[in-house]
Amino acid sequence: MTGPPVLLAAGGTGGHRFPAEALARALAVRGVPAILATDARGDRFAVDGVTVARVRAGTLGGGLAGTARGALGLGLGLVDALRLIRRTRPAAVVGFGGYPSVPTVVAAAFSRVPVVVHEQNAVLGRANRLCARVAARVATSFPDTLGVAAGAARLTGNPVRPAIVAAAAGAYEPPAADGPVRLVVLGGSQGARVFSEIVPAALIALPAQLRSRIALAQQARPEDLERARVALGAAGLGQVEIASF
Repeated sequence: MTGPPVLLAAGGTGGHRFPAEALARALAVRGVPAILATDARGDRFAVDGVTVARVRAGTLGGGLAGTARGALGLGLGLVDALRLIRRTRPAAVVGFGGYPSVPTVVAAAFSRVPVVVHEQNAVLGRANRLCARVAARVATSFPDTLGVAAGAARLTGNPVRPAIVAAAAGAYEPPAADGPVRLVVLGGSQGARVFSEIVPAALIALPAQLRSRIALAQQARPEDLERARVALGAAGLGQVEIASF
């Protein structure tokens, strides 16, 4: 790979990290090097040829003390990101949301590096609302995304990892009359939290005979993992596999 890299800035949860991973793979195919700037959770990001750079961050909220700690974390992250940009000289920065993306996007604006923000949801997220102010364009997953300034949006869809594309290409095989009913629940960003709450309740409402046939695989946020596991355990499903991301 030759030429300046593209710097990808994303939060550590799957809703932000997985689209960044998809773009990193697409860039690699084109011979464009990529660097991911994220927080400590980025250690789980594994794409051949993509360097992961840790940038400190914080979240705003939780009262005066929480806001102060978050602001300090974002300030330290800005220092990290400015050093990273000075060292790597990226051609562009693409922000995928989550507070860990904010320092890198702001540092890019200070350094006059072109910025694009990608929004995965139909409503511009809190971090992306900050980042969109310095972005040349906001790439959206939906035709109408609430919170994006007129003229700034470009509909691109949501980048999807090759493994998901490959799975979607397979032929659908309906379950046998008495065989397992396989259900996969994927949720990114805040969607994973919602699914952790509503999926167990929805499954419990099903007839017991059907519940016993369901083989469920579900993603959850780390802080919701145990609660969702207990709720799904009470549903009497045939098989449950739940993991954080």
